[in-house]
Amino acid sequence: MRFEVVAVGDTTFEFLAPKTDWLRPRMIGIVVDPRRRDVLVARFVVLASSGDTATALVTGQTTRVVTDHVALLAKPVAPPRVISRIERRRFWSGAAIGGLFGLIAGLLIRL
Repeated sequence: MRFEVVAVGDTTFEFLAPKTDWLRPRMIGIVVDPRRRDVLVARFVVLASSGDTATALVTGQTTRVVTDHVALLAKPVAPPRVISRIERRRFWSGAAIGGLFGLIAGLLIRL
């Protein structure tokens, strides 16, 4: 996701991150220059987030980070959900009961 850089310090910068409950400290991202076709400007590590802003530490840079640049972070992917034995049993029980009711209803309609 793209975030607007709003303040720049010596080795840190702040960016707007509204409605990002997935943003955590120690996440790694990059800063790009959108005016130069998203050329890499710097790499960073998120230090903290509070409210709508987050603070990041620049770990490597090709040019100085300015407020015209954009921070990029990848949203973490949720792990696949594991289906428990109880859920499997519930599914097959429901399928069997539904099939049985369907069979009975079909037989009653023929009579």
